[in-house]
Amino acid sequence: MPVDVYDAASWMAVTALSEMSIAKGGAVMDIPDFTGGKWHRRERNL
Repeated sequence: MPVDVYDAASWMAVTALSEMSIAKGGAVMDIPDFTGGKWHRRERNL
């Protein structure tokens, strides 16, 4: 499965965001778009 740095950053953010959510009583946390919206136009490397 091809993984790039943006995928890795998003996956790693889940841990930190989970901790923040728990600290805030289960608040919903948005996952940041580390690509600045470029994921919509990204070529797929299969």
